[in-house]
Amino acid sequence: MTHEIMAFAHAGALEAIDSLSAEPTMVTWADRLVQSAPEWMQDRRPSMLVIADPAAHPRFAALAEGFGARQLGSVSLAQASDRLTRIADVDIILLDAADTLDLRVLLPQVAAMVTDGDSRLILATPQDALDATFSALAAHGLLDDTVQWLCAPDDADWAAAFALACRGKRRTMALHDVGRESDNNRLQRLSEDVERLARTLDQLRAGLAGDFGKAHGGNGRADGAVRDRNAAYNPPHAPGWPIVSSPAQGAEGEERMTAQTVRDLLRSRRLRDQFFGDDLFGDPAWDMMLDLMAARLAGERVSVSSLCIASAVPPTTALRWIRDLTGRGIFERRPDPLDGRRVFIALSDDAAEAMQRWYGASRRARREGSA
Repeated sequence: MTHEIMAFAHAGALEAIDSLSAEPTMVTWADRLVQSAPEWMQDRRPSMLVIADPAAHPRFAALAEGFGARQLGSVSLAQASDRLTRIADVDIILLDAADTLDLRVLLPQVAAMVTDGDSRLILATPQDALDATFSALAAHGLLDDTVQWLCAPDDADWAAAFALACRGKRRTMALHDVGRESDNNRLQRLSEDVERLARTLDQLRAGLAGDFGKAHGGNGRADGAVRDRNAAYNPPHAPGWPIVSSPAQGAEGEERMTAQTVRDLLRSRRLRDQFFGDDLFGDPAWDMMLDLMAARLAGERVSVSSLCIASAVPPTTALRWIRDLTGRGIFERRPDPLDGRRVFIALSDDAAEAMQRWYGASRRARREGSA
């Protein structure tokens, strides 16, 4: 690579300068210099570094190619720290961390490239690492749209993550004048990107439709729809959250929510699945809000893993909802006062009060309807 750069700098630059007119401009010289650059310097595809078990490297290479990304390299977790120190810039970092110890070691370097640079992170962790990973990401300010956090992902999860990470990450060549590119050319490139994405998703749907359903206890889906898979894991609530429960009666004698009434609502919602299946109803935001409200009224604190259970959807989907609802101010992240490395999720005061008003309004409507 070094010899290639030197050859280009010497021969390409001299050729460009010799071909200029008697009074060359800097823009003209720069344009001709860029046009004579070798093909590897004109690659506008988003660059990607894969950090994963070597056995998974071919799989990620195929996905990267399908979504129009260019791999800078594929390394193991043990080699990742050294490789990260030798990379000045990369668009996408894929980190498949099977062990939280590996993640804690690499996260400071990765966080620097994401927060100080313009890199995006695709992070995959096992289910039993949810709480530790959430706390680590929060400590490094990585719970935002630059990070896609997948929990025990399948191929559909990976495909969606690749598509989102590659979106908007097309590079423009240095010294390229965008104003000179016609609208037709830009639209053509955009159309090609969309077509490539559609083809890749179609291939995934065709390949996963039957095998995926059978592998997870189903009979397969004839339509080949890409969807999250259900997962079961069961860490408990963490007791001891210092919150004063709301009274059973409001200021005007209005009935108020209690932890028991909220849990009765949740139990009723789960009963639907026994009669209609678990894929007909889906309202993870409301399920999580009810769970946090019950915990607030009972003086309990809720871990990320426990909240994922309450959502009744796969953990990767639940994590996206938690990030979205936190961004909207409905959820709040609260550190554990006894352990600064732990972070819990709580309902915000405004959201809790809105739920109390909803409950009072629904009770009034029921009484008026029965009168």
